[in-house]
Amino acid sequence: MIKKAILIITFLFIFIAGSLALEDVYYYINKGDDYFYKYDYDTAIVYYEKALELDPENILALFQIGESYLGKKLYENAVNIYLKVINIPEGNAYISQINSRAINIADEKRFNLSEKLLKTIIKLDPKSVNTIIDLGYIYSQQGLHTKSLKEWLKAYSLQPTSDIITYDLGYAYHCLQKYNDAIKYYNKCLEINDKYTNAYINLADIYLELKEYNKSIEKSKKVIELNPSEHLGYFNLGEAEYLLGQVDQALTDLLKAYNLKTNDIDTLNRLGEIYIQKKMVIEAKKYIEEAIAVDPKNEKALKLLKQI
Repeated sequence: MIKKAILIITFLFIFIAGSLALEDVYYYINKGDDYFYKYDYDTAIVYYEKALELDPENILALFQIGESYLGKKLYENAVNIYLKVINIPEGNAYISQINSRAINIADEKRFNLSEKLLKTIIKLDPKSVNTIIDLGYIYSQQGLHTKSLKEWLKAYSLQPTSDIITYDLGYAYHCLQKYNDAIKYYNKCLEINDKYTNAYINLADIYLELKEYNKSIEKSKKVIELNPSEHLGYFNLGEAEYLLGQVDQALTDLLKAYNLKTNDIDTLNRLGEIYIQKKMVIEAKKYIEEAIAVDPKNEKALKLLKQI
Protein backbone atom coordinates (compact mmCIF):
# COMPACT_ATOMS: atom_id res chain seq x y z
CA MET A 1 0.00 0.00 0.00
CA ILE A 2 2.85 2.37 0.90
CA LYS A 3 4.65 1.56 -2.36
CA LYS A 4 1.47 2.31 -4.31
CA ALA A 5 1.09 5.63 -2.54
CA ILE A 6 4.71 6.51 -3.29
CA LEU A 7 4.18 5.70 -6.98
CA ILE A 8 1.08 7.89 -7.11
CA ILE A 9 2.88 10.78 -5.40
CA THR A 10 5.86 10.39 -7.75
CA PHE A 11 3.54 10.40 -10.79
CA LEU A 12 1.74 13.49 -9.52
CA PHE A 13 5.04 15.24 -8.87
CA ILE A 14 6.27 14.48 -12.41
CA PHE A 15 2.93 15.57 -13.89
CA ILE A 16 2.88 18.83 -11.94
CA ALA A 17 6.55 19.52 -12.75
CA GLY A 18 5.87 18.89 -16.42
CA SER A 19 2.81 21.15 -16.38
CA LEU A 20 4.77 23.90 -14.67
CA ALA A 21 7.60 23.55 -17.19
CA LEU A 22 5.08 23.80 -20.04
CA GLU A 23 3.60 26.89 -18.46
CA ASP A 24 7.09 28.36 -18.22
CA VAL A 25 7.72 27.60 -21.91
CA TYR A 26 4.63 29.51 -22.99
CA TYR A 27 5.34 32.25 -20.49
CA TYR A 28 8.65 32.85 -22.27
CA ILE A 29 7.05 32.58 -25.72
CA ASN A 30 4.36 35.11 -24.73
CA LYS A 31 7.01 37.44 -23.29
CA GLY A 32 8.97 37.06 -26.52
CA ASP A 33 5.84 37.93 -28.50
CA ASP A 34 5.33 41.06 -26.40
CA TYR A 35 8.77 42.32 -27.40
CA PHE A 36 8.45 41.03 -30.98
CA TYR A 37 5.37 43.16 -31.60
CA LYS A 38 7.19 46.15 -30.15
CA TYR A 39 9.94 45.51 -32.76
CA ASP A 40 12.44 44.77 -30.00
CA TYR A 41 13.68 41.68 -31.79
CA ASP A 42 16.84 41.17 -29.72
CA THR A 43 14.90 40.90 -26.45
CA ALA A 44 12.27 38.73 -28.15
CA ILE A 45 15.00 36.28 -29.23
CA VAL A 46 16.28 36.08 -25.63
CA TYR A 47 12.85 34.93 -24.40
CA TYR A 48 12.26 32.53 -27.30
CA GLU A 49 15.66 30.94 -26.58
CA LYS A 50 14.70 30.56 -22.89
CA ALA A 51 11.59 28.69 -24.08
CA LEU A 52 13.79 26.43 -26.20
CA GLU A 53 16.05 25.70 -23.21
CA LEU A 54 13.00 24.24 -21.46
CA ASP A 55 11.57 22.58 -24.59
CA PRO A 56 14.26 22.16 -27.30
CA GLU A 57 11.69 20.88 -29.80
CA ASN A 58 9.21 23.72 -29.43
CA ILE A 59 8.50 24.56 -33.04
CA LEU A 60 6.68 27.84 -32.27
CA ALA A 61 9.63 29.29 -30.34
CA LEU A 62 12.00 28.24 -33.12
CA PHE A 63 9.82 29.77 -35.84
CA GLN A 64 9.52 33.02 -33.90
CA ILE A 65 13.30 33.25 -33.68
CA GLY A 66 13.35 33.06 -37.48
CA GLU A 67 10.70 35.79 -37.63
CA SER A 68 12.80 37.95 -35.31
CA TYR A 69 15.87 37.57 -37.50
CA LEU A 70 13.74 38.49 -40.50
CA GLY A 71 12.58 41.60 -38.65
CA LYS A 72 16.24 42.48 -38.03
CA LYS A 73 16.92 41.94 -41.77
CA LEU A 74 19.42 39.21 -40.90
CA TYR A 75 18.15 37.15 -43.81
CA GLU A 76 20.74 34.39 -43.71
CA ASN A 77 20.09 33.78 -39.99
CA ALA A 78 16.34 33.75 -40.66
CA VAL A 79 16.67 31.25 -43.51
CA ASN A 80 18.83 28.93 -41.40
CA ILE A 81 16.13 28.89 -38.71
CA TYR A 82 13.32 28.40 -41.26
CA LEU A 83 15.24 25.45 -42.73
CA LYS A 84 15.39 23.87 -39.26
CA VAL A 85 11.65 24.39 -38.86
CA ILE A 86 10.62 22.76 -42.14
CA ASN A 87 12.95 19.81 -41.56
CA ILE A 88 11.08 18.94 -38.35
CA PRO A 89 7.89 16.90 -38.97
CA GLU A 90 5.76 19.36 -36.96
CA GLY A 91 7.18 22.13 -39.14
CA ASN A 92 4.75 21.22 -41.95
CA ALA A 93 2.25 23.55 -40.34
CA TYR A 94 4.61 26.47 -41.05
CA ILE A 95 5.49 25.68 -44.68
CA SER A 96 2.94 28.07 -46.17
CA GLN A 97 4.21 30.95 -44.00
CA ILE A 98 7.84 30.12 -44.76
CA ASN A 99 7.01 30.02 -48.47
CA SER A 100 5.70 33.58 -48.10
CA ARG A 101 8.86 34.61 -46.25
CA ALA A 102 10.92 33.29 -49.17
CA ILE A 103 9.06 35.72 -51.44
CA ASN A 104 9.67 38.56 -48.95
CA ILE A 105 13.38 37.74 -48.94
CA ALA A 106 13.44 37.68 -52.75
CA ASP A 107 11.88 41.17 -52.72
CA GLU A 108 15.03 42.25 -50.86
CA LYS A 109 17.08 40.85 -53.79
CA ARG A 110 18.45 37.99 -51.67
CA PHE A 111 17.53 35.54 -54.39
CA ASN A 112 20.00 32.82 -53.42
CA LEU A 113 18.50 32.54 -49.93
CA SER A 114 14.95 32.59 -51.26
CA GLU A 115 15.80 29.93 -53.82
CA LYS A 116 17.36 27.74 -51.11
CA LEU A 117 14.18 27.87 -49.03
CA LEU A 118 11.84 27.15 -51.92
CA LYS A 119 13.96 24.28 -53.24
CA THR A 120 13.97 22.69 -49.78
CA ILE A 121 10.18 22.88 -49.61
CA ILE A 122 9.90 21.32 -53.07
CA LYS A 123 12.32 18.55 -52.10
CA LEU A 124 10.07 17.72 -49.15
CA ASP A 125 6.96 17.90 -51.34
CA PRO A 126 7.68 17.63 -55.10
CA LYS A 127 4.00 18.31 -55.85
CA SER A 128 3.83 21.64 -54.02
CA VAL A 129 2.54 23.54 -57.05
CA ASN A 130 2.42 26.98 -55.44
CA THR A 131 6.04 26.70 -54.31
CA ILE A 132 7.12 25.60 -57.79
CA ILE A 133 5.30 28.61 -59.25
CA ASP A 134 7.00 30.91 -56.73
CA LEU A 135 10.42 29.49 -57.59
CA GLY A 136 9.65 30.38 -61.20
CA TYR A 137 8.82 33.93 -60.10
CA ILE A 138 12.15 34.18 -58.30
CA TYR A 139 13.97 33.25 -61.51
CA SER A 140 11.78 35.58 -63.57
CA GLN A 141 12.60 38.52 -61.27
CA GLN A 142 16.25 37.93 -62.10
CA GLY A 143 15.59 37.74 -65.84
CA LEU A 144 16.36 34.00 -65.83
CA HIS A 145 13.41 33.20 -68.09
CA THR A 146 14.68 29.79 -69.25
CA LYS A 147 14.83 28.69 -65.60
CA SER A 148 11.41 30.14 -64.82
CA LEU A 149 10.00 28.37 -67.88
CA LYS A 150 11.38 25.06 -66.62
CA GLU A 151 9.67 25.48 -63.24
CA TRP A 152 6.36 26.60 -64.71
CA LEU A 153 6.34 23.64 -67.10
CA LYS A 154 6.66 21.40 -64.01
CA ALA A 155 3.76 23.24 -62.40
CA TYR A 156 1.74 22.90 -65.63
CA SER A 157 2.29 19.13 -65.65
CA LEU A 158 0.75 19.02 -62.17
CA GLN A 159 -2.06 21.51 -62.78
CA PRO A 160 -2.75 22.00 -66.51
CA THR A 161 -6.08 23.79 -66.00
CA SER A 162 -4.66 26.72 -64.03
CA ASP A 163 -5.12 30.13 -65.66
CA ILE A 164 -2.20 31.45 -63.59
CA ILE A 165 0.24 28.76 -64.73
CA THR A 166 -0.76 28.98 -68.41
CA TYR A 167 -0.39 32.77 -68.21
CA ASP A 168 3.04 32.40 -66.59
CA LEU A 169 4.12 30.03 -69.38
CA GLY A 170 2.94 32.57 -71.94
CA TYR A 171 4.91 35.25 -70.13
CA ALA A 172 8.11 33.16 -70.02
CA TYR A 173 7.90 32.39 -73.75
CA HIS A 174 7.07 36.06 -74.39
CA CYS A 175 10.22 37.18 -72.56
CA LEU A 176 12.23 34.64 -74.54
CA GLN A 177 10.70 36.10 -77.74
CA LYS A 178 9.19 32.73 -78.63
CA TYR A 179 6.02 34.44 -79.74
CA ASN A 180 4.14 31.47 -81.19
CA ASP A 181 4.49 29.56 -77.92
CA ALA A 182 3.59 32.68 -75.96
CA ILE A 183 0.41 33.16 -78.02
CA LYS A 184 -0.45 29.48 -77.52
CA TYR A 185 -0.29 29.67 -73.72
CA TYR A 186 -1.91 33.09 -73.40
CA ASN A 187 -4.81 31.69 -75.42
CA LYS A 188 -4.90 28.59 -73.17
CA CYS A 189 -5.13 30.94 -70.22
CA LEU A 190 -8.05 32.76 -71.84
CA GLU A 191 -9.81 29.47 -72.59
CA ILE A 192 -9.74 28.82 -68.84
CA ASN A 193 -10.49 32.40 -67.81
CA ASP A 194 -11.67 34.76 -70.54
CA LYS A 195 -11.40 37.73 -68.19
CA TYR A 196 -7.65 37.44 -67.60
CA THR A 197 -6.84 41.02 -68.62
CA ASN A 198 -3.04 40.71 -68.61
CA ALA A 199 -3.20 37.91 -71.18
CA TYR A 200 -5.04 40.25 -73.58
CA ILE A 201 -2.54 43.05 -72.85
CA ASN A 202 0.42 40.83 -73.64
CA LEU A 203 -1.20 39.39 -76.76
CA ALA A 204 -1.77 42.95 -77.99
CA ASP A 205 1.90 43.67 -77.31
CA ILE A 206 3.05 40.56 -79.20
CA TYR A 207 0.87 41.40 -82.20
CA LEU A 208 2.46 44.86 -82.25
CA GLU A 209 5.88 43.17 -82.37
CA LEU A 210 4.67 40.89 -85.18
CA LYS A 211 3.17 43.91 -87.03
CA GLU A 212 -0.26 42.31 -86.93
CA TYR A 213 -1.87 45.58 -85.96
CA ASN A 214 -5.52 44.66 -86.46
CA LYS A 215 -5.12 41.71 -84.09
CA SER A 216 -3.46 44.03 -81.60
CA ILE A 217 -6.43 46.41 -81.86
CA GLU A 218 -8.83 43.52 -81.26
CA LYS A 219 -7.04 42.45 -78.08
CA SER A 220 -6.66 46.03 -76.85
CA LYS A 221 -10.37 46.67 -77.21
CA LYS A 222 -11.00 43.57 -75.10
CA VAL A 223 -8.68 45.00 -72.40
CA ILE A 224 -10.66 48.25 -72.40
CA GLU A 225 -13.93 46.33 -72.21
CA LEU A 226 -12.73 44.38 -69.18
CA ASN A 227 -10.90 47.23 -67.45
CA PRO A 228 -11.52 50.76 -68.77
CA SER A 229 -8.98 52.16 -66.30
CA GLU A 230 -6.07 50.11 -67.69
CA HIS A 231 -3.83 52.56 -69.53
CA LEU A 232 -2.10 49.82 -71.55
CA GLY A 233 -5.39 49.01 -73.25
CA TYR A 234 -5.51 52.53 -74.69
CA PHE A 235 -1.76 52.74 -75.27
CA ASN A 236 -1.55 49.53 -77.33
CA LEU A 237 -4.71 50.52 -79.18
CA GLY A 238 -3.31 53.95 -80.01
CA GLU A 239 0.05 52.49 -80.97
CA ALA A 240 -1.52 50.02 -83.40
CA GLU A 241 -3.71 52.76 -84.90
CA TYR A 242 -0.69 55.04 -85.29
CA LEU A 243 1.28 52.32 -87.08
CA LEU A 244 -1.70 51.76 -89.38
CA GLY A 245 -1.61 55.47 -90.26
CA GLN A 246 -4.78 56.31 -88.30
CA VAL A 247 -3.07 59.25 -86.60
CA ASP A 248 -6.12 61.20 -85.39
CA GLN A 249 -7.72 58.14 -83.81
CA ALA A 250 -4.36 57.16 -82.33
CA LEU A 251 -4.05 60.62 -80.76
CA THR A 252 -7.50 60.29 -79.17
CA ASP A 253 -6.68 56.91 -77.61
CA LEU A 254 -3.15 57.86 -76.55
CA LEU A 255 -4.55 60.91 -74.73
CA LYS A 256 -6.89 58.52 -72.87
CA ALA A 257 -3.85 56.42 -71.97
CA TYR A 258 -2.06 59.57 -70.76
CA ASN A 259 -5.01 60.60 -68.58
CA LEU A 260 -4.88 57.20 -66.88
CA LYS A 261 -1.10 57.24 -66.38
CA THR A 262 0.62 60.57 -66.85
CA ASN A 263 4.18 59.33 -66.32
CA ASP A 264 4.28 56.52 -68.91
CA ILE A 265 7.30 57.27 -71.08
CA ASP A 266 6.11 55.38 -74.17
CA THR A 267 2.82 57.29 -74.18
CA LEU A 268 4.57 60.64 -73.67
CA ASN A 269 7.10 59.95 -76.43
CA ARG A 270 4.43 58.96 -78.94
CA LEU A 271 2.24 61.97 -78.09
CA GLY A 272 5.23 64.27 -78.58
CA GLU A 273 5.96 62.62 -81.93
CA ILE A 274 2.37 62.96 -83.15
CA TYR A 275 2.16 66.63 -82.17
CA ILE A 276 5.45 67.31 -83.99
CA GLN A 277 3.93 65.71 -87.10
CA LYS A 278 0.88 67.93 -86.66
CA LYS A 279 3.18 70.96 -86.23
CA MET A 280 1.59 71.68 -82.84
CA VAL A 281 4.77 72.84 -81.12
CA ILE A 282 3.37 73.85 -77.74
CA GLU A 283 1.64 70.49 -77.26
CA ALA A 284 4.66 68.57 -78.52
CA LYS A 285 7.00 70.38 -76.14
CA LYS A 286 4.69 69.72 -73.18
CA TYR A 287 4.70 65.92 -73.59
CA ILE A 288 8.36 65.65 -74.55
CA GLU A 289 9.45 67.69 -71.53
CA GLU A 290 7.26 65.53 -69.31
CA ALA A 291 8.94 62.43 -70.74
CA ILE A 292 12.38 63.88 -69.99
CA ALA A 293 11.28 64.80 -66.46
CA VAL A 294 10.38 61.13 -65.89
CA ASP A 295 13.67 59.94 -67.39
CA PRO A 296 16.35 62.59 -68.10
CA LYS A 297 18.26 59.99 -70.19
CA ASN A 298 15.28 59.28 -72.42
CA GLU A 299 17.05 59.24 -75.80
CA LYS A 300 13.92 59.29 -77.92
CA ALA A 301 12.49 62.32 -76.10
CA LEU A 302 15.82 64.16 -76.29
CA LYS A 303 15.95 63.56 -80.05
CA LEU A 304 12.33 64.71 -80.45
CA LEU A 305 13.06 67.88 -78.49
CA LYS A 306 15.73 68.82 -81.03
CA GLN A 307 13.11 68.60 -83.81
CA ILE A 308 10.99 71.37 -82.31
